[in-house]
Formats: sequence, structure tokens, C-alpha cells
Amino acid sequence: MKKIFKILCFILFLYAGTALFFSDHFYPGTNLNGEKVSLRDKESSKRILQKKVINHNITIIQPDGSKTELDGDTYDLHLNTDADIKNALYLQHSFLWPVNIWKKHDLKQELNVEYDNKELSRIINSLTFMHKENQTYPKSAKPVYKNGSYRIKKEEKGSIVDTKKLSSVLLSSIRQLNTELDLQKADIYLTAKYTCSSTKVIKATKKLNQYISSTINYTEGDCIDSDKIASWLSIDSEMKIKIDENMIKEYVETLAAKYNTAEQEQDFRTISGRMVQVYSDYGWKIDQEKETQQILSDIKTGNPQNRELCYSIQSFTHENNGLGKTYVEIDSYNNKLYYVKDGQLVFDMDCLMGQEMNEVLSLKQKREDNLSLLGLDCLAIQYDQQSKLAFSDTNSFISIDSNDIKDKLLPLSEGIYLHPVSILDDRELSTNCIHITQNNMDILYDTLPENIFFICY
Repeated sequence: MKKIFKILCFILFLYAGTALFFSDHFYPGTNLNGEKVSLRDKESSKRILQKKVINHNITIIQPDGSKTELDGDTYDLHLNTDADIKNALYLQHSFLWPVNIWKKHDLKQELNVEYDNKELSRIINSLTFMHKENQTYPKSAKPVYKNGSYRIKKEEKGSIVDTKKLSSVLLSSIRQLNTELDLQKADIYLTAKYTCSSTKVIKATKKLNQYISSTINYTEGDCIDSDKIASWLSIDSEMKIKIDENMIKEYVETLAAKYNTAEQEQDFRTISGRMVQVYSDYGWKIDQEKETQQILSDIKTGNPQNRELCYSIQSFTHENNGLGKTYVEIDSYNNKLYYVKDGQLVFDMDCLMGQEMNEVLSLKQKREDNLSLLGLDCLAIQYDQQSKLAFSDTNSFISIDSNDIKDKLLPLSEGIYLHPVSILDDRELSTNCIHITQNNMDILYDTLPENIFFICY
């Protein structure tokens, strides 16, 4: 029994003594940062590593494949303390020597080294790939419009070096006494802010596709399609979407140039084939500010729209520059009134401009001079109901009882009326007015449809 106890005590002593030895010595077959330190203690291992640090050279393989060798002497590289060697000894776990003693150990330990930081920075900055002309910025992933939809364009890496990353990778290699650093494999470049998997990019792409789906079909015939909307959209570096309101305003201006007929001169071909310029307060006029804001609102809904343009002035037809194909034409030079329906002449009648009664021989007499119709516009006449005649003059509406023939007046402009007159009346004709017989006035009243222009020239 005593013999067994002695054997156990010997084994315990041997184990503890060996563990104590390897707490300050490396195991057999150990290499530390490429140097053989088998069975060496801390001090001898430090001398070996100090020598290697002082004579250390590292070859840097640049991104273009070229190689540059850094000599530790040029930037005063040397070992600072033995703390790293102590740490390596601690990590070999001396109490496990019965198992570890039979193994080979290749240890990598970052050494606490000192160097001339300014000189090392100068050397790094002199490397070819650090020159600005050889660097390109990384590009973030972003939505790109193509073939009717937005898709994410993948980020581009670029070649601008992140100096902090480069310094960290280089110093780590130096501290491990590596002889080569391949920057082609190292992560040293500035990265794009957003990648194709970034939440902001994905959300922006989804919203952009919603916007371009908000097509607008106008009842007038024009259409704002996805391509047009996409041309108004942009996205900044923070993935914020901008709708170019100025471009929308320019587009609305083209619509106004196409459809506006009110408050401006329009080409009109007379019954005789002559082309004249006529002006009217009436017709169509797009409210450009309202239409611009409506387009902005429609785009943000993400839904297709079918609607009419926003008008500040509206008429009843877009045909014939807003004058329609049914109208009354008054030729003030030839004293003629024509009623045209659906583009075809229905009837004509004589009319007369105001002048002294003793000059009037008959209503068929033609005027010898060309008296101007002062401020005469193209105006719309509208029936309110069968017994009353409603007319418009500069946006004011009046109705006249048709039971009183003498009061049956058709105002065409301020101080200018179309009204009946009897050739038996011993009085002057009203100056600048247009006169027809009472019978013809009744014919007009009974014949003319609602919503019609009088075109006077």
C-alpha cells in the first residue's frame, strides 16, 4: 500500500514539476511566428524574436499585382516588451502537458512592437495604389429605370483605400512577423454606403415603381405614361426620392399651349374660306398651377388616373380651336349673318351695322365703309329655358323675357348688341350695334341650340 502511495506521489510530483517547467518554457516542436522556440524560456525566446523583428522585411502585393518590400530598419521597427511572449506561454496551457507535449505547435502571436509612425505613413502613401489618380470612389446600389420599371443596380466597390483599415492590416502582419501581405485579398477599401440588400434601397425601389404606375390618361387624349413620370423622378445619396416640379410645370405649359383657347386669338376659317384671327374671353384655359399640383398628387397615389385637365375657364367643345362646329358667323364688312351647324351652312340673313336712318334704303343695302366693331369678342350664347334667352358678356349672365320683342337683345360685347329693328321706325339705328329684322330675330331665337359662339369679324 505504501509502495502505491509513493508511486502516486512521484507521479504527482512529476506532473506538477513538468507543468511548472512548461509555464515558463515552450513545448517541444513549438514555432512562434515562424521562429523555433522549442523548450526555450521567455528570455531566450525574446532575444530570438527581437532579432527577427529588427531584421524583419515584409513584401506587400499591391492590388495591381506589383510588389513592394518594406524593411523594418527604414521605419525603426523593434520589439517593445516581453508581454506577448508571456501571453503565448500562458495560452499553451502547461497543465495539459501530458497531451500537448507530443504535438507540434505553430503559434501566431501579435507582438508589441514600436516603430516610426511618420516614416511608415510616408512609405504607405508612396505606394502606387495610394495615388489619387489610381483611385475610384465606390458607388452605392441604387434603383435604375429600364424597360418600364425600376430595378436595383448593384453597388460598385471602387479602389479608394480606407487608410485606417490598411494600417490595421499592415500592423497586424508586421506584429505577426509575416513576410508577405497580399492586399488583393485584404479588405482595405472604402465600401459603398448602400448595397443591393440595404433596406433603404429596397424601399426606395418599391416606392419608385408605385410612382410610375400612377399613369394619367386625360379625356382630351393626352397621356402621362411611366416613361414620362420616370423622367421627373430622381433619388439622392440618402435614397430620398424627389419629384421635379419644374419639369411638371414645363409639361403643363405644353398642354396649355395645345388646349388653351380662351383670352387669346384663334385661327378661324370663315364661310367664304378666308382665314381670320378671332378673340374670345371664352373657350378653354388650363389652370396651370392647379394642374401641376394635381399631377404631383396623382403620382403619389400609386394608382392610374383617368380624368380631365384642370381648367380655370371651360367651354363646351374642343373642336375648331374651342369654337365648335356649330356657330353664328357675322361678317361686319359684308353685312351678313350665317348660321353653321355641324360645319354646314344652314341659312344666312342680312344684318346691318348702326348708322343714320336716312342712309338706309333697305336691309339688303351693303355698307360702303368698314366701321369697326369696337372691342367685339367671340361670345357664347346659352338658352336658359324656352321662354327666356340667357346670354353671357364678360362672365355676367342676364335673361330677357322673349314675350317683349322690343326688349329682345343679344349682347355681344360692352355696348354692342344684336337686336331687331323696324325699317318703318323714324329714328337712328343704334351706333355700333348689329341689326336684323324682327322675323329673323325670331328665327334665330327659335333655331339656335344651347351653347353656341357668335363669331364676329
